[in-house]
Amino acid sequence: RENIERWKIAPEIGEKLGRDILNYALRGARLGTMYVLSSPTGHGKTRFMVSNACQFAFPRIDPLTKELIGKSELRKTLYMGTELEFEEIQRMIVAHVSGVDEGKIAYAVTTPEEDELIMMAADIIEHYQDNFLIAPVSDMSIGEMKSRLVKYILKDSYEYIFYDYLEIGVSLMNEFRDLGMRNDEVL
Repeated sequence: RENIERWKIAPEIGEKLGRDILNYALRGARLGTMYVLSSPTGHGKTRFMVSNACQFAFPRIDPLTKELIGKSELRKTLYMGTELEFEEIQRMIVAHVSGVDEGKIAYAVTTPEEDELIMMAADIIEHYQDNFLIAPVSDMSIGEMKSRLVKYILKDSYEYIFYDYLEIGVSLMNEFRDLGMRNDEVL
């Protein structure tokens, strides 16, 4: 009975993710919960993660009114990436905050109005830069990963962590080689 009353007062629902179906199925991005997103290569997993990470860390510009959206709900967010260059991630961040299509930014075919939104986004990103950390990852062992996460969570107070993507490097395989585990079990 106590739980039933508590659920009514404070339902266990996390921050909204970018797709309604995930919010329904997962009840949002709940702290202390790990989600694994899997799909074939080239289906937008990284862009989806970067977009969600940005949603938690930065306000966005409403392209019509040029007012900021989401300013009151910001969270310290960490993006740990293995495959994309820093500049590619930056472009995704600028596209998300400005509302300007990333392809237009990449091909330099933006309008003067979009250029204005992009420069506004640069100001916003600089102002809120402490909310978002990009941490490159390469060939991590479980011990190194644990050490980093302890630092980022306990010392630096990051609340949401996006890790792109799980891969088996030499360090990780060496940790589990004597246990005879398959690659999927190690991941």
